Amino acid sequence: MLLENRFKFSKAMRISKEEEFSFVFASPSRSNDKFFSVLSRKNNLNLPRLGLSISKKVANLAVDRNRIKRLARSVFINQTDLENYDFVIMAKKAAAQEQNKVLRDSLEKHFKRI
Repeated sequence: MLLENRFKFSKAMRISKEEEFSFVFASPSRSNDKFFSVLSRKNNLNLPRLGLSISKKVANLAVDRNRIKRLARSVFINQTDLENYDFVIMAKKAAAQEQNKVLRDSLEKHFKRI
């Protein structure tokens, strides 16, 4: 990744299509805690990609779902040593009530495990 693009979340870094999500769900490496389930799978691209799944069952209010998404994207972008992996982050119900610092620490641990 180029240095000036390191802190951007471009469209190429997003998993948005059903086929792309299915690719990760087919045979993922998993990392779980009480706030998130993170699935990952090696891809054939030259960059890591991120997909997010935060349902209304997790956080009924859009403002809470968007806060979790912004936080997850921020942690993902700030990871400097990610290889060519596709990541899908699924939030759990406990994430909606937790503070950002705790959620950030949780996601950073997930990325270090994978």
